[in-house]
Amino acid sequence: MDTSSDSEYSTTSSNSQTLSEIAVDCFYSWQQQLQELVHEISTTCVLNEHAPLQKTSQIPLLDVWCDTGDMWFQKKLCVNPETFDGLLDLIGNHVIFKNNANTPQLLINIQLAIFLFCAGHSGNAAFPEGIAQWAGVSVGAVNKCTKCVAIAVLALHDRVIHLPTSDEKEASMDYVEETTCQEWHYLIILETSTGTSEFGVEFMIASLQARGWM
Repeated sequence: MDTSSDSEYSTTSSNSQTLSEIAVDCFYSWQQQLQELVHEISTTCVLNEHAPLQKTSQIPLLDVWCDTGDMWFQKKLCVNPETFDGLLDLIGNHVIFKNNANTPQLLINIQLAIFLFCAGHSGNAAFPEGIAQWAGVSVGAVNKCTKCVAIAVLALHDRVIHLPTSDEKEASMDYVEETTCQEWHYLIILETSTGTSEFGVEFMIASLQARGWM
C-alpha cells in the first residue's frame, strides 16, 4: 500500500478546505464592512466634516442707513424705508410665515430684505452664495425666503400692482428719452408705481422665475 500517495492526498484535501474557509471568511467580512458603510452613509448628514463657513450678516446695517438717511438702504433693497415698512405690514400676517416646525423661520423683515435684494439685483450681484454671505444665512435659506415672500407679495397683487395710466406711460417714455435717446422713447413695456395702490414696489418676479428660484 502506497502511504505516501494517501498522505499527499490528505494534505492537498486539507489545504483545499482551508483555502475555501478563508474565502468564505473574507466574503462575510467584506459583506459586513459593506453593510456598516451603507449604514454610515444612510445615517450621516455630513460625511466629510470641515470648518463651517464664517458669515457675518450685513442686514443690521439697514437700520443704521435708515436712521442716518443714507442712500445705501435703497441701493441694497431698491426701495425706500417707508415702502419697506409698508410692505412688511401688508405681508406680516400671511399664512406662509406660520408653521408648526421645531425650527422657527427667520424674522419676516429679514426674509423681506433678502427677497428685495434678490429681486433688485441681477448677474454677479444676485448669485445665491453672495446673497447668503451678505445676509449671514445659508444658500438654502436665501431660496426659501425668496419663495415665501414672493408668495405673500403675489397675494397682494390687486393692492400693490396696477397698469399704468396714459399719463404715467407718457411720463415714463419721456424719462426714457431723456436718460437714453429719442429712438428709445416708446420702449416701455410695463411699469409699476404708486398710482391708486397703497405702496409702489417694483418686483422682478419674472426674473426670479428665470433664475429658477420660484
